[in-house]
Amino acid sequence: MIPGPTENLEQFQKRQTTLSQAFDKFKQKYPDRTIQDIDGFPVYIGKKGLKLWEAGALWIYEDENDTRVPLIQLKTWNQEVFNHEKVHAQRLAFDESRFEELLAYYTSSKRWRKIFGPLFRNQIAVWIFLVCSFLPIIHLYLVILPIGFIFTQGIRLLYDRKKLLKVIDKLGSFDKALFLTDKEIGLFAKMSKKNILAYLRMHGKDNLRICKLMQLMS
Repeated sequence: MIPGPTENLEQFQKRQTTLSQAFDKFKQKYPDRTIQDIDGFPVYIGKKGLKLWEAGALWIYEDENDTRVPLIQLKTWNQEVFNHEKVHAQRLAFDESRFEELLAYYTSSKRWRKIFGPLFRNQIAVWIFLVCSFLPIIHLYLVILPIGFIFTQGIRLLYDRKKLLKVIDKLGSFDKALFLTDKEIGLFAKMSKKNILAYLRMHGKDNLRICKLMQLMS
């Protein structure tokens, strides 16, 4: 797991402990399911609860102290889908929407999915597109709405992806980019490597997340 933007050492260690205890709790909660430990995360393989078009999902549970832990569900075992959901599980303490799906889809082995997979940032965007897609039934000229929506989403996607790729190149690896917030990715895309390091040194003194990122970069 990766420390959240405002998470201190005590909170992070508490979350790690809660995750290690979650395996037994999930097995008690779901006695009919086989909960596996894959890369340190609880994983359940089965289609129950997934939508028809979903290959996997990340379920978030909170204990009595409001500490959140992930449960990854896969319809069938698929390494690529697991890698995608694992990114969300690692970044569970983040509340970032702009680059989250870009980071998750970056793990795909298929170039087209890596680029166009995160076309929609969230479920709301998907539903907007579906509603727009049915509007031409009312009048043919309304076909411009779904086309226009896809076009604007595509432009936004390519713009954000260009920023993310710049940051990955400057940091030296994709794994390091997982430690960043949306604001930092946007900021680092405009900064030199030297200035990025200076930023990290300045903020890493009292920030566990950045401190751990600095350790990876050393």
